[in-house]
Amino acid sequence: MPDQPTADDLGVVEHDEVARLILTVLLDRHPALVALEELVRYFDYEQPANRIAAMFVREGVDELRRMGLAHQLDGFAFATYSAVRASELGG
Repeated sequence: MPDQPTADDLGVVEHDEVARLILTVLLDRHPALVALEELVRYFDYEQPANRIAAMFVREGVDELRRMGLAHQLDGFAFATYSAVRASELGG
């Protein structure tokens, strides 16, 4: 139906996109540790359609850890050497 909203209209972010956005923040702040709560606040946009829920931010960090692109230490996350080096090589 033409009147039904689509995912693009609602600002739905794909799962891989959340991980990419988080990795971008971790790389930008490298070598600093980034608090998970800070990441949650960072993606808590004023416009509801663009917000990324805290649960998805935490899942994104977990996914990056599983892929070897981020480390987590207590309530903090940071980019791995592999992620930083790949970013440097990619330009």
